[in-house]
Amino acid sequence: MPSRQAPPARPRLARTRPTARGWVLAAAGAALVVVGLVLSLSDVLALGAAALVLVAGAGVRLATRRLDRGRHALTVRRTLAPAPVVRGRTTTATLVLGGTGRSPAGDAGLARLQVSEQASREVCGDEPLRARVARSEGRMTVRYAVRPQARGRWALGPVIVTRTDVFGVARAQQRLGATTEVTVWPATVPLTVPRSGTPTGSEHVVAGTAAASSEDTLVREYVVGDDPRRVHWSSVARHGRLMVRAEESAGLPSATVLVDRALLLPGAGTTDAGEWAVDLAASVALALHRAGYRTRLLGTSDGAPAAGYSTPRTTTGAAHILDAATDLTTPASLDHARTELVATAAALRHDTRRDELVVAVLAPPSARATSELAVLGTATQRAVVVDGAGSDGGAGTDASDEPLAALRSVGWTVARVRAGTPIALAWAAASAGLHERGASA
Repeated sequence: MPSRQAPPARPRLARTRPTARGWVLAAAGAALVVVGLVLSLSDVLALGAAALVLVAGAGVRLATRRLDRGRHALTVRRTLAPAPVVRGRTTTATLVLGGTGRSPAGDAGLARLQVSEQASREVCGDEPLRARVARSEGRMTVRYAVRPQARGRWALGPVIVTRTDVFGVARAQQRLGATTEVTVWPATVPLTVPRSGTPTGSEHVVAGTAAASSEDTLVREYVVGDDPRRVHWSSVARHGRLMVRAEESAGLPSATVLVDRALLLPGAGTTDAGEWAVDLAASVALALHRAGYRTRLLGTSDGAPAAGYSTPRTTTGAAHILDAATDLTTPASLDHARTELVATAAALRHDTRRDELVVAVLAPPSARATSELAVLGTATQRAVVVDGAGSDGGAGTDASDEPLAALRSVGWTVARVRAGTPIALAWAAASAGLHERGASA
């Protein structure tokens, strides 16, 4: 049985109120009506009534006339360039208002419009928007620059259009158009990865290019559902069974960058510590991606990792990594965040390859989380432990030596840093030894 659809919502009236001129005219009209009634002066009574009818009629007309409906309906188009925008950098919003039909009356009405834009505080901050307005026949173009200071996805719009009647006695405000989602990526810095620092079994991968060590490494046995166009006929003749070309990314090394969401909790008296940690994780993930790793960026969660790997050969790989960093949110509490770290570390034991590089950006870990991380069992493990972050109160907590020593004893390279340390220095401390490990593996 088909579901019954709800009737469409009736359009809301525009918010209308008299202007200063309208209030004066209405007050004068009311006074004339009183005088006309008291003194039985019909002309004065009619003049006062006409003033009141003028103000009321203008208000009713503005309230019932929808700018987004009818023959001369206005359309709104909003674009951002660049989009997405990096936190702390400037993007330019262009707003174009135009009518679906052209007429002298419509052009005159468009010229009387006042336009303002609704923007979340994360997009424009506390500074007022300064716009440049250009008017042409049947079109109004508004351009303004914003510099978002917070990572995330924020709303821009809708447009608030203010218009007055031809006599200037009534003013109406109406929301027009839809909202636009502004994606604000973390602010990353370029980092380098040692070229010989690939994990065991990936020595043939350099700068994102997999060199074929043998033909067997490029093919695998056919399974139902494989594309017949990927059949490798020379291998079929040699092995006597159907063989297909393996995925191009099969020979690439893998890397997982893990972000402990406890870092996003208020700590050390500022929220900049969490954003610095996200900037660090995103910078590391992008550096590994450019160095030829199949890379994913994960935040701690209650379940199994859901993010897929971004391969160096895809044009959208870097964008996927930055989107994953953008969507990291603050956990409900420190206890919840610590539970998530334990669950994520346990899930990674079954979701990572033996030769996978794991880089974890952590708040000072608990003993239970340390135990789960210690048995992760990948070939190369790096941890950046951020002192002074991940606490419930206003002051941060420093990492004790015992959990960090436990991680180092099982092969983790642990770097203790303070939030705000130059990201390049923090990565240099964490990546120390990648060259030696890759060379000796």
